This record gives sequence, structure tokens and C-alpha cells, in this order.
Amino acid sequence: MFLDPDADLSVSDPEYLTAATPFLGLPAEHAEGPLLERLVPAYLDHHRQYAEMRKKRYNAADPQKAGPSLNMIWPGNSTAGASLLTVFRHFDNATVTSGFIGDIPETAWVIDFPTLERIYYNLVAGFDVFGSVEHQIATRVYMDLLRIESEDLFLSFLPTDRRREIHDDWYRGGKVKIRTLLHQKPIDIDYATQINFTTYDPKAELLVKALKRNRSGLSQRDPINRAGDRRLGHSPELAALFSLASTQGPWVRYLPDLSLLRVIHPNSKDHVYSLIHDKAHTNIAFLFAESLRREPEKDTITVIDGQIGSYPNFFFVIDHGELTSFVAELTTVRTKDEWRSLIDQFGVRRSSPMFWETADFFQDIANDQHPRKGGLLDLNRYDDP
Repeated sequence: MFLDPDADLSVSDPEYLTAATPFLGLPAEHAEGPLLERLVPAYLDHHRQYAEMRKKRYNAADPQKAGPSLNMIWPGNSTAGASLLTVFRHFDNATVTSGFIGDIPETAWVIDFPTLERIYYNLVAGFDVFGSVEHQIATRVYMDLLRIESEDLFLSFLPTDRRREIHDDWYRGGKVKIRTLLHQKPIDIDYATQINFTTYDPKAELLVKALKRNRSGLSQRDPINRAGDRRLGHSPELAALFSLASTQGPWVRYLPDLSLLRVIHPNSKDHVYSLIHDKAHTNIAFLFAESLRREPEKDTITVIDGQIGSYPNFFFVIDHGELTSFVAELTTVRTKDEWRSLIDQFGVRRSSPMFWETADFFQDIANDQHPRKGGLLDLNRYDDP
């Protein structure tokens, strides 16, 4: 989500950016120095000073300590594009989609203008794809700061007595103290929130409230992944996918990061679904050793009605009448041999004579969805169990 311009002091206060600019430098500005010289000014010192300055400015603008209101989240409009975004990380690449897609996520952000600009200049304008390892590490580490800023801004909308609990659940694990050293400031519980929460899950409640008041023309429903939306009606095909979405089970770990499913309809256009493997972690605060922070027993699947992603890991092709059987057999997989047996029946291996035909089908779907901005699907990460 994004902070509304009327509530963003960097937009409404002409002196804000003048005071903030000395602290908003990025590691890319120090392109030739050693890693520590790139990080210390822009990372440890400047970011801490900016956080202190930002807090003082926003505190002064709210002397009654009322805290943020729902109106401070930008609702967007029908011409400006999506004002709510969902980001799916497929291990080493990601997909950004318009709207809130899938079940309630583990973490959420609210982004203000200075953070948005630094994300762009850190990851796009200032990033050198062919740069040194030091440059790439500096870029990644600085992005951690921008993530923390946005998480903290999201937390400020929640009830004061739940902020620390929710924050700590995002950063579980024995080495999270490192994150605390980088964060440099406690979660703010001095300022309240003007949002009236009525459930024990304020994170989900806030996201639903933001979605309902959004004016970007985004769909407010996800009948596959959100159980509360299923009662509003669905097709038999979607009903068959309910048992895959947002559920845990030993079968989940065998699915790759992103699978594309083609359902063949004999009398109508074939339908496409994306199966996204949502991997659970104790935290995502570190660059390396991700496997040590994994919690595979908590993994789930998000099922997207349509095709997303640029790096599909596997293709499934099934007839419409086989969909129920496919779902039933997938959810009973417990071993690698059972997984390979499922692949033999419904999957498309690289060696399959229908591989390129299937790849071309999904490429055509990608071209139809993004006729001006689309590109070729990258099959370098295609899995072959």
C-alpha cells in the first residue's frame, strides 16, 4: 500500500525534503570504494539520522498523538493504475501483481514517497547488473532498510498493543538480534491509531478495509484463496482448486516455486492457472543461509486464476474432466516416487514431445496479457523431476 500524498510530509511540507536530502544517499553513490565505505555513510549513519528526523517531523504534525487513519492510505483512482500491489517472490525472481491476490500475507508494507524513490534508484536506476559483488551486496543490504521502513509504517496503523507481537513474529530466530542492531529504533507505541479494529487479527482487518475503500477498480474478491469469499459463488472448476489453496500439507514441498497449469476444455478456450509455492520462514532478515530459516511444514500454495511470472518452473496439462483427479492425487503425494508418478501422469518434462507446444501456448498467453510490455518466458529455471 502507499501513503496518501495528503498525509505524506515529503509531499505536503516543502521543507521536509530539504531537511531529509542529506540522509537519503544510496550505496551506488560510492561505486569505487570498499564495501564498508559504501555502507557506513548511506546505511548505518544516514539512515539512522533520517529515521530520527522523520519521526520528529511526523510527531510534530500530530501533537495529539492520534496516529494514522485509514484515509492516510492512498485509495487510488480509475486512471492512475493499481494503488494496491501483491509481490510474489519465487526464490530468485519475483512477480508484482495489481490488487491484493491470495490469502492474507505474512508481512505487508506501506510505502511513502521517499521510500518509493529510493527503491527505484537503488534497484533500477542505480543498479549495475554487471557490477561487482560488493555493489550487489550493498544494493541488497540497503533494500533491507527500505523494507524495514515500510514494515514499520504499516505497523503504525495497527493497535499499539499488537505491534510488537506482530513485528516479533516476522523476525523469529536466534540471529535476529543482528536485525535489531540495524533497525536502531523500537517499534513506536506512543502514537495510537484512528482505525477502529473489531477482530483479533488487525493485520488482516486493515488489509481488507484498504481493499474495500480502494478506488482503482480492483477486484475485492479472491474466491480460490480466501475462504471468506467462497460463499459468494464459484464455478465447479474453481471449487476443485479450493483444497490446494492456502492449505498446508506434506505434498506442498514437492511443488516448485511457480508451476503453470493448463486445463483443456474440448468445447471452449483452455484455461490457465498459476500454482505459487509460498515458502514459510522464521525471518527473511539475512542474505545467506535461507535454508536454515525455512519452515517447510508451514508452506502453502496460492492458486492464481490466470498466468503470472517470467520464470516458470514446471508445466502441467490436464483435461477438464481430470481436474478433480489431479487435485486429489496431488494432495496425497508423500514421497518423491509419488511425486514423479504424478509428473508422469499430468506433467510436461523437458523430454516430452509436447514440451515446446506447451511452452508456446503459455508464451502466447503471456503475449496476450502484456502485448506492449511482455517478453519471452525464461525456461532456464525449468525443473525436471
